Amino acid sequence: MKLQDPRPSKWQLFRIWASVGLQSFGGGASTTFLIQRAFIQKHRWLSMEEFMHLWNLCILTPGINLVALTVLIGKKLGGTWGIVVSLAGMLLPSAVITCLLAAIFKHRTGSSSPGSATRRDTGDRWNYAARRT
Repeated sequence: MKLQDPRPSKWQLFRIWASVGLQSFGGGASTTFLIQRAFIQKHRWLSMEEFMHLWNLCILTPGINLVALTVLIGKKLGGTWGIVVSLAGMLLPSAVITCLLAAIFKHRTGSSSPGSATRRDTGDRWNYAARRT
């Protein structure tokens, strides 16, 4: 497979990673497929051999594999700024979704504590054990 020569702009990298981040909230094997589809099949900035080499490096190192893969691909395609925009694109959608869900939760329940939304008795929670006996 012939690789596409021009390197992506920082904005292209951000958009691609943000798209992957939006489609793969939570991570997993589907994220790896989306990365392969974007960088190998669609844009042809990586070969399958290069991708597998980077993926194997990620598996050998401790930490979150997809974040490490994002860093390695960002570095390969855009240098230091490629790392920054790739990580921002990959992580910002999940962070925004999580913050929005937390804000909706807080607005609906009137509390920032998850336990208060599920507890029926607003009194002393330790009284429950005493009432059971």
